[in-house]
Amino acid sequence: EESEYEKLKRIKKLPDKLVLNDIIPFKTNKKTYILIESINIKKEYDKSETVELIKKKIINLLKSKYKKRIYIHGIISFALTDFEKNIYESLLFSKVKEIDNNGCIYELSEEKIKLYIKDRF
Repeated sequence: EESEYEKLKRIKKLPDKLVLNDIIPFKTNKKTYILIESINIKKEYDKSETVELIKKKIINLLKSKYKKRIYIHGIISFALTDFEKNIYESLLFSKVKEIDNNGCIYELSEEKIKLYIKDRF
């Protein structure tokens, strides 16, 4: 829900446990927001090829949902590692703010999502 999405952007520290009021499956013709809690990999896969692979997967997810008339209006994510920060920055996520433990909150806005769907990046 949009209210939960906005609330996540305002948190000051990473929660121990996320408790969201309503986690709703993807539905057509409804505003959809996505939360990416983390992207974890083994240390040996921490390289640019992996970043590109994950980037392509996220873009393909956006396009496939759009084709099914599922409109994603924003993605928010927590980045705790340099690897996660590299992924979000390569996808042109905006850094919303820094939180405790050297973490950051990143957001991919609706406008940027539309550009990915239309292959304008």
